[in-house]
This record gives sequence, C-alpha cells and structure tokens, in this order.
Amino acid sequence: MKRSAAKIVIAKNTGFCKGVKRAVQITERTLAENPGRNVYSLGPVIHNSEAMRKLSGLGLKVAKSVAGIPEGSVLILPSHGTPESVITVAAGKRLKLVDVTCPHVASVKRICRDLCARGRKVVIIGEAEHAEIKALKDSAPGCIIIENEEQVPEGLFTSGKIGIISQTTQSKDRFLGIVGVILKKNPLVKEVDICNTVCRDSAGRQEEAKKLAAQVELMLVIGSATSANTRRLAEIGASVNGNTHLVEKPAGNLADKVKGTRSIGVISGASTPSWLIEEVIGCIKENA
Repeated sequence: MKRSAAKIVIAKNTGFCKGVKRAVQITERTLAENPGRNVYSLGPVIHNSEAMRKLSGLGLKVAKSVAGIPEGSVLILPSHGTPESVITVAAGKRLKLVDVTCPHVASVKRICRDLCARGRKVVIIGEAEHAEIKALKDSAPGCIIIENEEQVPEGLFTSGKIGIISQTTQSKDRFLGIVGVILKKNPLVKEVDICNTVCRDSAGRQEEAKKLAAQVELMLVIGSATSANTRRLAEIGASVNGNTHLVEKPAGNLADKVKGTRSIGVISGASTPSWLIEEVIGCIKENA
C-alpha cells in the first residue's frame, strides 16, 4: 500500500455504539445457537446495509412483517424498537422472540409511559416514518410528532400539560430549537416536562463531526443513508464544510473524491462496523 499524501484525521467516536454492538452480538449468537432453524429479523436489525449483508450470510432472514414468518421460527426484534401491537401478533404465532432493542431506546419507551401516566400529552420530536418513532407511538396514545419548527402548532397546548421527548438519533441543537418554538407558540401551556432523550453517543459524535469538519478540506461520514444518526452527522458536517460526503462503502467515486486532497476527516455512524471503516480508510490511503 502506498503512503498517502493526505493528512487523514479519524474521529475518536467511530464504529458501533454500545447498543448496536450488543444487538449484533446477540443476533450472531442466536444464529449460532439455532442451526437449521428459521431465524428472522423484523426489518433490519440495525441500519447498515453492509452489516446486514454479513448477517444475512450467516443465515438471517429479513421479514417486512410478522405475517410472512412461519410458526415456530425465531424472530429478532430490532435495535430501534418494535410497536407493542406487533409484538402481540408475533407472540400469538408462537414465535420465539429475541429482543435486541437498544437499552436507551427502551428507557425512552418507559419515559413515554410515565409521562402518559402523569397526564401529560406526549410530544415527540423526530421523523414520523422512522422505526423508532413508530415503536414509541404505541407507548404514548394520541401523541404528537413534530419533525421541524414549521410543524409546531400554535396555541394547541393552552392550559394543558405536555411532555416533550426526542428521537434518540435527533440532533441535539434541532431538538432544543424546536422545544423553544413550542414554548414560544404556546405561552399559556400549564406544565411542561422537557426530556432530552437524545442518545449521548449520538450527541458526542455530532459535536465531534462539527469540530472535525471545520478542520479539514474533505469530510467523510461512513455509514448507510438509511441510518438516521449517520444522515444527521452528514448534515452537521455539511453545515460547517460544504465538502462533506456520506460514504456507504469503498466503491463508486470515493477514489475521485479523495484524490489530491490535503486533509480528510473521517467519522462514522453508530451502526457502521469497524471492518467497513478500515476498508474505506484503506481506499483513501490508496488514492489520496
């Protein structure tokens, strides 16, 4: 391998976060302990296409819904959570359930239930179509989901009691910004519980991405476009450095992107495996 002329700065926070690492380890162990048995996951276990390709190679089958899974199969519930209604249906089909929900996501689910039990209208700041939000909705009947400041209702919470939480992979700055708009548009709200449920790992990576992007000529975020936390890192990097790119694997036009670049920053999403990061860095060193 030739020596790269570019300065490559690798973020401290790369590779799997603890929750994703746990989910992958449990999935791999489940596959090893059930040879010859159907082992399914309900959607991807984690949001990284390359990592999921590797798990599929070990025998994991991915189902879009419980309906198509044969009775008696093993079903892995993904790291980003599963709606209670879906779990009930799965249990009724005599499936062996293996829950790899991230412990932090599970704790946010408990916060939702607690807010409801205390008579709070739950407001979730996040992406309505994200799997995590769909799972949380079951724990907070009648909740309101807000994706951006433009969606904040005016005067809806007058004299009411609300509890505000965040999607765990949300940008901390976006969460706090939307909270501010909610309070501004609803000045007569009676009580407000604000729960910053942004994952610490996600928040740490976001801060590092912001600082690193400002220091380099080219910023690369390694991970899948299907991963919310990876997309968030790319958005944050691009807000500081217009030459920021999301890289899914060491292919495509990566070689052209890095050629002739003097300094390159590298960070990854929380669902990006270390072996994939090493492959991308190898490609950078070969071509920069």
